[in-house]
Amino acid sequence: MERILKNGEPDVKSLLAYHYGLQAGAIIRIAGGTVGRTYRINDSFLLKIYDTGTAIGRLGLDRLPVQTQVLKRLQTTALADRICRPVQTGRGELFFAQDSIAGAMFSFIPGEAVGYARPYTEQEVFQLADMVKKLHAVRGGDFEGICPSETYQLSFCGELEQLLISRTELLPEPFREETEREKEMLLSRIRQLRAAALELEKAALPYVLCHTDIHGGNLIRDPQGRLWLIDWENVMLAPKEADLFCFCEEEYAPLFCGDADERALRYYLLRRDLEDVQEFLDSVLNGEYDRAAQQEVFSHVKRILGHMRGMDGGLEALQGGKCHSWK
Repeated sequence: MERILKNGEPDVKSLLAYHYGLQAGAIIRIAGGTVGRTYRINDSFLLKIYDTGTAIGRLGLDRLPVQTQVLKRLQTTALADRICRPVQTGRGELFFAQDSIAGAMFSFIPGEAVGYARPYTEQEVFQLADMVKKLHAVRGGDFEGICPSETYQLSFCGELEQLLISRTELLPEPFREETEREKEMLLSRIRQLRAAALELEKAALPYVLCHTDIHGGNLIRDPQGRLWLIDWENVMLAPKEADLFCFCEEEYAPLFCGDADERALRYYLLRRDLEDVQEFLDSVLNGEYDRAAQQEVFSHVKRILGHMRGMDGGLEALQGGKCHSWK
């Protein structure tokens, strides 16, 4: 194969022919996502590729072996009809890596993402609760040696801390202005998260298989109204609260979190916000987004910062709010 890039963009047609022996008639770029590029192929497959010349792309490559093996093994579980199937390359592998491009192909799920713009319907909430219950019932031991396990290590906190203390002036506007305005709040949240990690490590909560990124952007509603859970990049063995935190601020929280550990919910809620901020700012600092993408990323960062501001001095809002009313 001579070329994998064409005018700075991946030559998807050549990639498909070389790695999968597939002649693609219809290749449609799917908008959204900040880690990799996603394409619909012949209305039969979904191709996700990463630019491994970037830090966030290398992270995607590191996660490819895990997510593809997990999805393959889950085909024999009760979740098989609600997840995509990884497609093997011509060499029988579950993903490919070549020069600065890596990727994997999956069976295509017809439908549209539930998205962020509207709340879940009642039917969707019950479907999702059933899916999460089935996921957490999967034998975690079958995935040991494949999935990473929760260690409560927070290396990203040190990186974010250093950026806030000494590198904000290197960020482009408006990122610089926003992070400098929220600097003390962010540093306080980092201290709170580190303290919570130590507490949970001592608590030794049981681990289950967790998707860890369940939201409307990762849920496809097919023409029959069934939900499918996609994008398993962050799958791991962890306390079930690594998934349940996604629902703990919603009015339907009792369906998911009735017996959840409140300390763990608060930990994962804050950890997700801080980790997302660190990854976004680091990528912006490294010049990995063009001007249009920077605008989208800034809206994400601003939304996350607003959420953290509402966590009233260490998440006491959750302590005194819906968590205590769960049945």
